[in-house]
Amino acid sequence: MAKKKSGGDGGNAILVVFLVLFILLSIGLGVAFWTGQEKVTAAEEAKKTAAAEIKKAKDEMEAAQLKMKLYKVFAGVASEDDKTSIQNPGQHEAALKTEHEELMKEASKAVITAVGDVGKGADGKALEGLGQKFVLGQQELFSWPWPAAGGVLAKQPSPGPLLDRMVKVVAEKERTFLEGQVVQKNANDAAAQFKAEKEKYTAAIAETLKKAKETIDKLEGTIVATETEKKNALDTFSKEGDANRKAVARSAVEASELKNELDATKDILKNVTRQLSTLMEKKNQADQEKKGIFPVNLPHGRITARPNNGQVVEIDLGANAGLRVGQTFTIQPSSVARDGGRPNGEGKGTVEVSEVRDRSATARITAETQENQDPILKGDLLYNPAFRKNAKDHVVLVGIFDTNADGNDDIVEVARSLSKQGLVVDGYFDLSSGKWEGVDAKTTKPGPTSNTTFVIRGWEFESSAGDPTLNNAKSILRNTINKAVDEAKVKGAQEVRAARFLAEIGYKVDKNVSDETVNFAVAKYLKEATPPPMPK
Repeated sequence: MAKKKSGGDGGNAILVVFLVLFILLSIGLGVAFWTGQEKVTAAEEAKKTAAAEIKKAKDEMEAAQLKMKLYKVFAGVASEDDKTSIQNPGQHEAALKTEHEELMKEASKAVITAVGDVGKGADGKALEGLGQKFVLGQQELFSWPWPAAGGVLAKQPSPGPLLDRMVKVVAEKERTFLEGQVVQKNANDAAAQFKAEKEKYTAAIAETLKKAKETIDKLEGTIVATETEKKNALDTFSKEGDANRKAVARSAVEASELKNELDATKDILKNVTRQLSTLMEKKNQADQEKKGIFPVNLPHGRITARPNNGQVVEIDLGANAGLRVGQTFTIQPSSVARDGGRPNGEGKGTVEVSEVRDRSATARITAETQENQDPILKGDLLYNPAFRKNAKDHVVLVGIFDTNADGNDDIVEVARSLSKQGLVVDGYFDLSSGKWEGVDAKTTKPGPTSNTTFVIRGWEFESSAGDPTLNNAKSILRNTINKAVDEAKVKGAQEVRAARFLAEIGYKVDKNVSDETVNFAVAKYLKEATPPPMPK
């Protein structure tokens, strides 16, 4: 009985052990399952994070590629696909817009800095002392604004990519520099020629004045001798009485007559000197008219048609060459260019442009020298030395301009007409106020500058015989004109005579203009003097 009981207790112990093991196993399996589930969840989270990072990196790469294409388009090295891409930025529009703003800001800052380096100041004012002002805005190199809402960004900056515009700016600068060298050489040649002529006439004046001085000295010697004789006669008078007194009186009369003769001779000398100065001015004008004003005078175009032999012709110049309505030309036969000679005076006549097209124009015949014997024909050449294709000469006007022979000064009308023809009129000298004036309100500082090519001097006026007051007034006016001309010449302008200049550019001047009409036009500028009558 005791053994059976003992065996029963052992079996229960085994069951307890198995039960404990089962419980422990269950707990272990539960823990293992739970731990595995956490790892799966963590792996899924990591996968989502990696996918998000990949998408973010991809978006950043696409945005960076769009920005790079933006810079390529700006520089002018982009393909058509690049240009199309920046027009359709999609989700990267905000980032591309920000990058575009930064690019425009930095490019504009660089342009302002470059302009400041050249002009020694961002506004270029440091160059005004040379008669120039360097002004260059970024819009002249590029204009590429971000479009308004709903719009599309332009495929490239306007008027072109930055590299293209830079090349064109540099090329234009080089062309301008070369043209400036040619103009400077021509100016130097003209200055040398003028200096030689001046030296020659200065020597002639000196010789004339020398001879005049010798004559005056001789007369003054005669007066001294006469005064000595007078003194001797007075000494003798005290000794010889009435007879000697009469001789002394006679000597005094003779001395007085000699002094009057000397005074008259001095007046004559002044008149001779004045007339000599006038003759020299006329000779200079004649020499200039003979040689021509311009060092190079080549034809600018030709007449392509004269329909029905009427008063209108067609020419082969147009807006592409800078032609404007109102431009005038002298007409020369085609043989002038073929023979290599300079045009002769007014040639076959003159024309004035009335309608301008892109590469051609219509002009009206304003004068025809020999309408029947030598008419203006197809193939005849157009001349105007002051007209240069796509370039402009600067001029100022000084003096009397009676171009229509009505006895009035037409300087304002001539200045405005030359401006309409394409010349840059830096100003004209108003003889009433003694100041430089501009042809319009845009001219803030009228008068000659270092850019002025020609100072056009009006018609010469003569002295008036027998009227000292009028002569003196004219002399004062002539000095005023000379000072204004010299002011322009000091700044490098070449002095030219109006009659020759206007003739060579085809400007119509009345053939009845004479010394008399010019003298009458001078009258309103003369102070404290009675003007001459207007000629019929």
